[in-house]
Amino acid sequence: MKIVKLTLRILLVLLIVISVIITLVVGKNKILSDKVVANEKGYKGVISLWQIDSFEGGAGSRKQFLLEVCREFELKHEGVLIMVTNQSVESVEKNYQNGRTSDLVSFGLGVQIKNANSLEKVNGFSGGKVGKKTYAVPWCRGGYAIISNPKVANENIQKEDVVVVSQADYTQPLLALACEEITLNNFKVLPPMDAYMEFVSGKAQHLIGTQRDVVRLNRRGMEVNIKPLTEFNDLYQYIAVTSKDGGKGYYAEEFIKFLTSTPVQKKLNKICMMSATTTVNFNEEGLNLMQKSSHKKTLSAFTNIETLKEYQRISKEYFESGKSGSEIVNKTSLLLI
Repeated sequence: MKIVKLTLRILLVLLIVISVIITLVVGKNKILSDKVVANEKGYKGVISLWQIDSFEGGAGSRKQFLLEVCREFELKHEGVLIMVTNQSVESVEKNYQNGRTSDLVSFGLGVQIKNANSLEKVNGFSGGKVGKKTYAVPWCRGGYAIISNPKVANENIQKEDVVVVSQADYTQPLLALACEEITLNNFKVLPPMDAYMEFVSGKAQHLIGTQRDVVRLNRRGMEVNIKPLTEFNDLYQYIAVTSKDGGKGYYAEEFIKFLTSTPVQKKLNKICMMSATTTVNFNEEGLNLMQKSSHKKTLSAFTNIETLKEYQRISKEYFESGKSGSEIVNKTSLLLI
């Protein structure tokens, strides 16, 4: 009996010791964690945001839209200011070479950003993920569409139809067509404004264009049919946190959370851009059609410039050789997500 009582006492003492140790460790970690969060929330200062346009928008300025959202955010977080500056793909590269960085970067494909932090407070998006972690999310998007002149053609491309393709430095309109398994027989690829002018001058029955062309044509008053391409889209404007500072990083991610919230996303109609997460209503019916389109494939936000250029070359060569869209997709499928 004495042995049993002694054993019970020993076990009780061990349980008390273990409980004390656990309490001390967990309590200490919680105190440290709370202290870190408190310090981060206590940050006061300026957060820098680079805005880089690597593809055409809809209307107005993406920088101006961000500035307006920043002002709203600043009213909610006293002492925190966000400074937005326009950059180009080239100026970003030069800044990195000179050791200059930003706390937030808004970018599209073709911009090689550095030091992106993983994001914990926002919903992930396939194009912004590396492995299972999210490093960037889209705060607005564009899209591709077959734009047809109803006076000379229907919305489906016929074998004899002339097609002009609007392609910017890094965009992939031909890959978008390939994913729809559309075949082109008589086409030319031009920079965006040149392609638009070719179409409105009557030299082509169809324009493979974007939301920017829809806006231009609406303002011109030209009647067109618009058929959104729904299989593939790479026209996403991403945003990422690149600050290593705890306080700046905390509020930078809070800003992304605010920017991608439904009330803010609904305001994207101001710049004629679509949302990747909610429905935005537009006066232009063509934009409403494009907003309703959900896309099955995209490319990683971090695809390097060389790969983007190679995809443009492969897509053009395949269409010129008369091969099917599915063959192009198979050729480029390793990076489609």
